Amino acid sequence: MDTVDYLKFGFIPSLLDKQLPMCLVCNQVLSNDAMKPSKLEDDHLRRCHLDKIFNFNKIN
Repeated sequence: MDTVDYLKFGFIPSLLDKQLPMCLVCNQVLSNDAMKPSKLEDDHLRRCHLDKIFNFNKIN
């Protein structure tokens, strides 16, 4: 997954390991298992940031 793909889900590649996603909200680096787009959005954002509203799809 490249940077644009991560970004539309609210993640960027980790600074230490470009293969892992890092949350833009809390800077948490997730595991390889979390790299599936459905897991990025559903698991982390909804579980950890449910009180925040984000629309990362509007980012070009």
